[in-house]
Amino acid sequence: IVGLRGSFGSIFVGRHDTPMKSVQKKIDLFNDYDGDMKHIINGENRKSNILQYSTKKLNGAFQANVAFIPGEDPANGNTGLADATSASVTFDKNGLYLGVAYDSDVDGQNVKTTRFVSQFNRKAFQLGFLYENTDNGTNKENGYVTSGAYKMGKETFKVQYADSQIWSLGVSSSNKYSTMTSVGWDHKLGKHTKVFTWYTNGELGA
Repeated sequence: IVGLRGSFGSIFVGRHDTPMKSVQKKIDLFNDYDGDMKHIINGENRKSNILQYSTKKLNGAFQANVAFIPGEDPANGNTGLADATSASVTFDKNGLYLGVAYDSDVDGQNVKTTRFVSQFNRKAFQLGFLYENTDNGTNKENGYVTSGAYKMGKETFKVQYADSQIWSLGVSSSNKYSTMTSVGWDHKLGKHTKVFTWYTNGELGA
């Protein structure tokens, strides 16, 4: 990516996670593993040629982000600068994180997705919850993800559960499960090193 940052906030262009994906923060404790929530809900997009503007943090807590994603499908008339859009507003202060995001046509034409997230961090505990609603122009479905982590010395114990019917809309090739349960354990060896193990059980959508 290439961009500018100043008193006005920041603006950049390039390949980047959409505001919808970024709003999840650390709620997905099994990101990039088999337990990644992208297998049960949509909106987990990293797009090329994003043009994004982000405000500075207001009062040290509030921030808004909006991204325009040019269309690259001339056959279907998608060639405009803002054929797809993704936006979010977040609050992050004193261990409490709240966010809301909205995608329009990012996962396909006429697909609208709204996501609400909350995360609470207090000393050794981390609790997170995400709720999502997706409309493909014909049907609407919901999904949610809840997660928790507990740190005890060099050990971190993690658990995550997700339930969704969004897979049935066919808005993403990654969606395939109706429920997912994951547990994991991390052991910190050093500042940049850890060993870890996890187990994920997923129920395929009918």
